[in-house]
Amino acid sequence: MRTAHEFDQAYLNLHVPKEELFWTTYMGTAQTPGELEAADLKLKEFAGSLSHLEQAREALRLAADEKERIALQGWVRFFESNTIESEDARRILSELIDLETQMMKARASLTFNYRDTAGSSHSASSNRLSVNVTTDPDPEVRRTSYEAQLSLEQWVLENGFIEQVKKRNALARAQGFTDYYAYKLMKNEGLTLAELDEIFVPFEKASRDRMFEFFERIGQQKGAEALGASQLMYSLTGEISAELDPYFPFSKSIARWGLSFYRLGIRFRGATLTLDLLDRNGKYENGFMHGPVPSFMDGENWNPARINFTSNAIPTQVGSGQKGIVTLFHEGGHAAHFANVTQNSPCFSQEFPPTSMAYAETQSMFCDSLLSDADWMKRYAKDRLGREIPDSLIRKRIEMTQPIRAYKARSILVVSLFERRLYALDDRELTAENITRLARQVEKEIFGLDSVARPMLIIPHIISESGAGSYQGYLLADMAVYQTREYFKKKYGGLMDEPRIGRDLSEAYWSVGNRITHNQTVKRLTGETISGSALAVVCNYTVDEAWQEAEKQMNRMTTLPEVGSLDDVDLDAKIRVVHGNEVLAESKTSFAQMARDFEIEIERRYPPTATP
Repeated sequence: MRTAHEFDQAYLNLHVPKEELFWTTYMGTAQTPGELEAADLKLKEFAGSLSHLEQAREALRLAADEKERIALQGWVRFFESNTIESEDARRILSELIDLETQMMKARASLTFNYRDTAGSSHSASSNRLSVNVTTDPDPEVRRTSYEAQLSLEQWVLENGFIEQVKKRNALARAQGFTDYYAYKLMKNEGLTLAELDEIFVPFEKASRDRMFEFFERIGQQKGAEALGASQLMYSLTGEISAELDPYFPFSKSIARWGLSFYRLGIRFRGATLTLDLLDRNGKYENGFMHGPVPSFMDGENWNPARINFTSNAIPTQVGSGQKGIVTLFHEGGHAAHFANVTQNSPCFSQEFPPTSMAYAETQSMFCDSLLSDADWMKRYAKDRLGREIPDSLIRKRIEMTQPIRAYKARSILVVSLFERRLYALDDRELTAENITRLARQVEKEIFGLDSVARPMLIIPHIISESGAGSYQGYLLADMAVYQTREYFKKKYGGLMDEPRIGRDLSEAYWSVGNRITHNQTVKRLTGETISGSALAVVCNYTVDEAWQEAEKQMNRMTTLPEVGSLDDVDLDAKIRVVHGNEVLAESKTSFAQMARDFEIEIERRYPPTATP
């Protein structure tokens, strides 16, 4: 009979080398063709082994020791989340993978074009089309980019997506679920459809009227054309990055991150952190956090985490400092979470299933939400001469972001609602015409508009098997973030530099890992299960109401002393900041020395322009 410790070691023997290869491959620091794929396959075979699931269940049935039972319960849940027990379902999954592979190969060769006002045609990626629709000043570029998006939507429907939807439903039904959406919801978040309705339906109702009224005013003030898909987001999205830029120098981002986390009471329990923050050729283009070594109690001994996270900063670009600090708070929030899981097996502290996406994103999004708070900006956002960000600029930022706050939240809701209704359709109803009609109906229901800037079926999550039926996790996380913020505001009066927040997050959210559901962790802290009520309040603020809240924060800040300086910062972590294989700064002497070394090195490589 296998023990929990044997499962631990077998897992670590596969997980650690796979994650080390993942890092060097995605950072472009080593060329090891095929090795990552082989290591990943071995790990997936371990996680998806029906034999391992049966062994874990048998070991749990016979285990008498309570600690052993807890660890084995974790392993049973781990294998259940990654194993398909039904032979019929395994066959369907294999067919589904083949369908998706064929579609992705065809998609890779697809090209898109848009035109400018001068009549010139330009090729573009789907990401470029999305950027064009929301930001390009040329109305012809926006219009033709949107038309190209619509053509992609129809291409998806005509090139295998409908068959994938049918296969996904067959996969779910072979495992006893009504449809694929219900299957993924339970698998990812541990929720039934009825439980999700209890969360999402009240939020939809609470956030609807203010957003609809706002769009109605836009139509009255600017004409119906202002609400068109290729016009709406362009007319609403202002640009303030250049004005904010002097107050967020990238070179000072490490210092501000460390000091802020330190004052919040966030610690890393002896973890080793490697941060690769600068852009370069050959490096993966999106930021992420991965943990090669999970944190856990190995018997009586603490096994600290080893964690890597990355961004693609270009310090000469306007906005790089803002993006840099967001990365440090977001990925640093993930790292704090996974460094503080204190259960007795690594299965509880790895970032893959059964760890809920919503649970993981709640931790990172809570941390980066602090950066939008007026009191945080007032205390930390200063230019190179030490001048604080002016109130007028904070007000201007609110004027640009608050009117579309509900739209952003409902942009997640619309995907969840569409997928739920899509997978509820009978196979005979799954036609290109019906699915297109459903997409437009759901968009109309959620936004009150005939068309929106992001047609439903261009969203990558909907197309891929791994992402399909999962988008609701982002809204569940957003809700949990504002529920958590509201709880701390009531308990402590505010968030910025409140030293008990790190302790509370560690005890209620982080320490338990994936041993319980996301819903249960939120209840551990706040006393209530996940609710969208706090998020709805924020979504419904007028600009003036949001500004009044900002003024309260700033007034409270003046009464709070600045506890500790950069020289006092100790995050209980060994930290290296690297650029590929080159070490830019490390915390061997102290965090403060590392932050200063980083600032010096960044300003040597990218000399700052003069501050007016």
